[in-house]
Amino acid sequence: MTATKTPTPQGVSALLRKAGFQKSVSQGRAGQSTGYEVSRDYGTGCVRVRHITWSMNPPDHVTEGALAKYAEAITAAGYQVLSPSPRWILVTAKDEED
Repeated sequence: MTATKTPTPQGVSALLRKAGFQKSVSQGRAGQSTGYEVSRDYGTGCVRVRHITWSMNPPDHVTEGALAKYAEAITAAGYQVLSPSPRWILVTAKDEED
């Protein structure tokens, strides 16, 4: 029987960190450092992953390229990933064998 595991922001953040990606951190008035940002998407109940850069309007290929790399690491861990926007991805359930 297969059960599903609901992802958490903390779990997805740890997964990305272990895969070698940098987390974006607040730098006070300077904004945020470049890296991933993970949060709960309250509209869907999924986990939202964004790529933050120092630029207010980074080129689309920079954001999309980073999101594709994040998605690859996340799907390799067994989670499903949706791309409803070019600005973020959503991490959904993980199938697990009982």
